[in-house]
Amino acid sequence: MINSKNSNLVSIIIPAYNCEKNILACIESITNQNYVNIEIIVVNDGSSDNTENIVRKAAKSDSRIRLINQTNKGVSAARNCGIHKSKGTYITFVDSDDRLMENALSCMINLYTENPNASLVQGVQNYADSKSITEADKLQLTEVRLPASQLKTVALNRFSYTDNKWGISALMIQSVHGCYGKLYKRDIVAQNQLTFNEELGLGEDLLFYLDYLEYSEVVVITDKPVYFINENISSSTRGLNGNMPRYASLMIYQLAEKRKDGDYDEADICEAIINHIGVAMQSYYTHPEHNKNMLKRCTEFRDFIKQQKLEEVLRHSADVILSKNTSSKKDMLLLKLLSAGRFRTYCFVKCVNRQVRG
Repeated sequence: MINSKNSNLVSIIIPAYNCEKNILACIESITNQNYVNIEIIVVNDGSSDNTENIVRKAAKSDSRIRLINQTNKGVSAARNCGIHKSKGTYITFVDSDDRLMENALSCMINLYTENPNASLVQGVQNYADSKSITEADKLQLTEVRLPASQLKTVALNRFSYTDNKWGISALMIQSVHGCYGKLYKRDIVAQNQLTFNEELGLGEDLLFYLDYLEYSEVVVITDKPVYFINENISSSTRGLNGNMPRYASLMIYQLAEKRKDGDYDEADICEAIINHIGVAMQSYYTHPEHNKNMLKRCTEFRDFIKQQKLEEVLRHSADVILSKNTSSKKDMLLLKLLSAGRFRTYCFVKCVNRQVRG
């Protein structure tokens, strides 16, 4: 156990909503860490199941666990509440379905000890349906120090960086996005009043990460797995979700605003915009559980683009990416449809492609 009187307190923030099946395993993955100077802040976001009672019972047996109840306001509001209540030198976020890997906290604390000028440290994520942790175990673990500006580029469009750019391994690239698997300095968060956008239900963690990087200089990444993601079919980005188009449009507006920031490459912003309209397609318009026929869905998608005034930003983004001439033939076709404003046909092709993939 790492339990020095001089060790820094780490605040672990868990937003919890109707997670009675997984919340105890999540909490135990944290209480079993060998770094023990921690506070676990569980923000119960108006759960209607047994989540509150499970956390309350766990808190009785471990004084490091704090339960905060609030009416249902969403994951961003729950994380913001945790930030406000936190007292640690460092902050990390864990979703209630997920878990910290063994010795994750001590690993990230050691990165700060070895790199005192770092603004942020982070490890890699393992998904329940992947072999990434097995692959990582076979690696000679490495650490990479990067300027925050370079990391913003990768975070915006990680799917474009499959090579060993800047010495970042594929596992590191996969884990750059999101707010988890990272140990933030609380003073950077507090001094710059960084919060999660409570209007968003998609991409809010990416925006928080990008905002934090705005006030960072050096980021240290290790390819040691520190975070386990328990993806399930009911998650907001995998199941049928009628709210996802609206969430995607809000996120696209946020990304379009970042085009005005000289720190971002316009092509990366445009790639991120196209990726997010793709999430709306996957989670709603092309989803196999959608009860409308294909033509009605495609008309609905076209009308949604026009109603949300997304036509100009999507056409511009497609033009920028097309000018790079680096996309596959299939992606080039889809981009040309967007560029021409043929949104109904774009949706139809996406629907057919998904049916072919099964």
